[in-house]
Amino acid sequence: MEVKKIKSILLSMILILIIFWGFTYYENSTISKVFRDQNILTSMNFADGKVVLIKNGENIQAKYMKKGFLGWYTKLSSAPIIAKYSNDIYSINYIEHFSIDGHTLLFGYIMNNDIVEVRFHTKQSEDFFHNYDIRYKVKSSYWLIPINSEIGGFNADQLSIVLKDGSENFYPFQ
Repeated sequence: MEVKKIKSILLSMILILIIFWGFTYYENSTISKVFRDQNILTSMNFADGKVVLIKNGENIQAKYMKKGFLGWYTKLSSAPIIAKYSNDIYSINYIEHFSIDGHTLLFGYIMNNDIVEVRFHTKQSEDFFHNYDIRYKVKSSYWLIPINSEIGGFNADQLSIVLKDGSENFYPFQ
């Protein structure tokens, strides 16, 4: 009788664990389910996971997501970028980045309709193993530039915005 009771209890516990896992996995099975109450601007494959750019009110934030045993989870979040009106064409307050798993994501907010392109370019050096000339055509209120190496920062002449009149304005955009 004792053996049957123990088997019954173990079977019940296993069944409860499977139900818990199934429910949790279902709730986290897609990116849109994880962020169901937030405005997803875009998502893209990045490093060994996905980057999701979300908007909360006037803030935007990037989240690096990985898929695990219980579904999608946030591995890294950037600091939020707060949209504030500025008289400047562009501001360093509208830029954020993070590096993970040997990759870097630069992203930012665009609040000026005169900006048509964001450009990141480097030359091969001690700091950068590759030449980069990445251009992002601005089509909305945000931009993203994925870089296939980990960078901790960049020089002023490596990040710029291009205006409608063709002029290029370099970081820190003053």
